[in-house]
Amino acid sequence: MDIKKIIFGDQVGAAEAIAPADDDLQGSLPIADIKYGVMQTRDGGYAALFEVLPTNFFLQSTAERTRIISSFAAWLRIAPDSLQILCLSQPVDVEQYTRRMEDFLQSEQDALCRTCIEDNIREVNQLVRYGAFTTRFYIAYRYEPSMVSGDVSYAKIAAALRQVMDSSVGYLARCGLTVVNPGYIDNHLVQTVFGMLCKHTSEQVRLPLYFRDMLRECYGVPQQPEPDPEEELMAQAAEQEAPPETKRKSFGRRSKKKKTSKKFEPTGVMDLICPAAVDFTHKDYIEMDGIYHAYLYIAGYGYKSLVRGGWMAALVGMGDGISVSMTLQRRPREKILPKVANSTIWSRSRIRDVDDTRADFEQMDSAIHAGLYIKDQMNRAGEDYYDMYTLIEITADDPELLETRVSDVERHCTSLELIVKRCDYLEEQALHSFLPVAAMAPEIERKARRNALLSGVASAFPFYSMELCEQNGILIGQDMQRKSVCMLDIFDTTRYNNANTIVRKAFVSAALLNPAASVVMHIWISA
Repeated sequence: MDIKKIIFGDQVGAAEAIAPADDDLQGSLPIADIKYGVMQTRDGGYAALFEVLPTNFFLQSTAERTRIISSFAAWLRIAPDSLQILCLSQPVDVEQYTRRMEDFLQSEQDALCRTCIEDNIREVNQLVRYGAFTTRFYIAYRYEPSMVSGDVSYAKIAAALRQVMDSSVGYLARCGLTVVNPGYIDNHLVQTVFGMLCKHTSEQVRLPLYFRDMLRECYGVPQQPEPDPEEELMAQAAEQEAPPETKRKSFGRRSKKKKTSKKFEPTGVMDLICPAAVDFTHKDYIEMDGIYHAYLYIAGYGYKSLVRGGWMAALVGMGDGISVSMTLQRRPREKILPKVANSTIWSRSRIRDVDDTRADFEQMDSAIHAGLYIKDQMNRAGEDYYDMYTLIEITADDPELLETRVSDVERHCTSLELIVKRCDYLEEQALHSFLPVAAMAPEIERKARRNALLSGVASAFPFYSMELCEQNGILIGQDMQRKSVCMLDIFDTTRYNNANTIVRKAFVSAALLNPAASVVMHIWISA
């Protein structure tokens, strides 16, 4: 019995099969289960995420950019200690747009209008087929014991993580960002993880709204048998009446332990959304769901010491199949300051015995200067100390295209004065670190750790996009530089004060340039 075929139906044709992995993929992933909009991790923690709509940061004035970065720093001060910012490159989702156009097509009576609508639907699908993509932004965070007081239960943990998202709405709104509030947060989280694990299948298959009820109807809900009270009383009486036995040392053969049958584990969400097979046999890429994945990390010494506001935006939107993950770990002030002071004292004592012509003299001098700067900023400017890790995921349909994209990303990072390294023989660990659990694998954590203060982390501000893709908008065309679909909702008076004027000018211009185009405009005006 194939549970995926029961729930989804035979929506996807038979793809080329690859050899299954030796170990259980679900057991190796850091995500154990997803319930009520919360991810349970293998290390016993909990994580959640929410989506953020970006802004065009570089269209703002210098004073406005400074205000945005200050507002983002204010949110970081009250945010959880473990954060992960995901910038995922995905194909443009035009399902809602085409569904809306198909509804117009069914209710339209005019033959010419029907022809225009059909041509519009074909054009949108053609743009997506030829590589149009969009970048979606997510913020993942982990549960902390200080979030819940008293008795800790799963419901309280889910409510506390939800409260973090609700409290972030006002702070991020000051930065020009909008927090997406989905109607079904559980489905939204499962669909996001499903899209990260199965990029090919998730484009063709949509999770049903009530997929959990379908799982329950198919496999049922496992229940523990209720104990019989009479048997418990008889067992307690027998224990009380039995005389205490003296333990004797036996030198004979040990009795064999009875083998207990393995407990039945019902099919969970991760069994449903994980790929059927993964190939981890290559040193420089992973083959998962028919898509090839490669990972790069920015070395801890590969960052620029002096950065401008929005410096991380240069890594966002590099192209189709290129995504970025930035993980932040805030360290306690009372632990960091003594370490920085001891390190500075040790470097000062060593530099006295080193000649100024030696190569390591400059390194120790820089370490002393950095330690003094960190102490000064943390003590006087109220800065927080962070460990920052940056991963870049590159995906492609074949190994040749994957290698081309990896080389392009390496050249682009070199032009930005960033040193990136490939995750050779650590691709599986990089995949685990890229998933939205706000935790890094130890093998990559040692190489990608970069210390940063609050001002440097806030100035990264990766929520940058030049896209004009509104779900309720009109298809205008495609951005030739970034290959993104341009759809503008010119009828939204809440966002555009002169919406009525824009509609009249667009209608007149379309009628003068192409009389047939006025028919399409008539459809939107009547809608």
